[in-house]
Amino acid sequence: MDILLSSAEAARYLGVSRQTLYAYVSRGWVRSEAGESSRSRRYNRLDLERLRQRKEVRSEPARKLTAALSWGVPLLETELTLIDEGQLYYRGRNAIELARSERFSSVIKWFWNQDQPFQLFTDGTGFKNPRPRSLPLGEFQRCLLELSDRDVGGYDLSVPNALSTGWRILELFLQCLVRRSDVRLEDAAEQLQKAWAPTSPDLISLLNAALILCMDHELNASSFTARVVASAESSLYEVVLAGLCALRGHRHGGMSLLCYQLLTELESTNTLRTTLVEWHREKGFVPGFGHPLYPTGDVRAKALLQMLKKTRLGQSQAKLVAQAVQVLRKPATIDLVLAALARAYSLPASSPFAIFALGRIAGWIGHAIEQHRQGGLIRPRARYIGRMPG
Repeated sequence: MDILLSSAEAARYLGVSRQTLYAYVSRGWVRSEAGESSRSRRYNRLDLERLRQRKEVRSEPARKLTAALSWGVPLLETELTLIDEGQLYYRGRNAIELARSERFSSVIKWFWNQDQPFQLFTDGTGFKNPRPRSLPLGEFQRCLLELSDRDVGGYDLSVPNALSTGWRILELFLQCLVRRSDVRLEDAAEQLQKAWAPTSPDLISLLNAALILCMDHELNASSFTARVVASAESSLYEVVLAGLCALRGHRHGGMSLLCYQLLTELESTNTLRTTLVEWHREKGFVPGFGHPLYPTGDVRAKALLQMLKKTRLGQSQAKLVAQAVQVLRKPATIDLVLAALARAYSLPASSPFAIFALGRIAGWIGHAIEQHRQGGLIRPRARYIGRMPG
């Protein structure tokens, strides 16, 4: 990805003359830096993109602003995540490379605080041990509700307090998932593997990568929800609760459960094509294929599928996904590959969503911290199209 463009490329991108481009630079709208020679300059393409989108909104405000809430132009500025030219970046670092080389806990520290160390505070509030017979997600939500009433520190979204609270929230969810109280976020993938598939140590690297790849995805529905709630100065526990409500929808994280059901059916059928047709006929779509932000394929899914394909247990699922992709002529999404991972290792049906949620909660906490730092209430206006009074 070429972030810096020449003056000719930048002017052409905006559809303006070079003189107009230089005027934008003088006003501070576009950043520039020295080029290869002393007389040349290079211009930041992200600034150019933001400026072009603003020009489009000014030219057609009603249509552009209405469309902005549905896969439209960015509504909020963020330093956290960039999706550009089919690639995913966390604070400027390639998320695929991070998933292949770093631990989940290390990426969290980078995402939240750019690797700056922070202290974990304890004030005696503590987390209760999860009830053994309760469902993990329901138990986690119950604990969050209790803690939102008991822990006043949840309302402090400044650094370092929010970092400490956020870390403990993630460990609480991990407790609920593995049904143990002695958990460490640093060993999240290992502890999930021991709880779900104790005889498959090769699952650890897959789970670690999946958690990192699910951490954030720009202003998706749940992250936007989390930012709105954070902007209202709610507790960090309530921010995570709100994000979970959005994530459970079948058009978001809940899609992974549909994908799990689909793969279960495809495994037991001799007519894969017919099964896919029936799913489309009965539900109106086949879950887990095609993503608007990745015209050539979800890079998260590609990376995780490559890892899965290299394992002994994962080969049959990778082949099944490849066959379905060939029939539908659409690439797989991360939701489908999470389900394939779960089917390959005989994990619980709820595990793809649990992996998605554990990773994404880390993202919401990062968004909440950033929103607190930026300040302001997120409160869009509505364009009324109903019957006029009188």
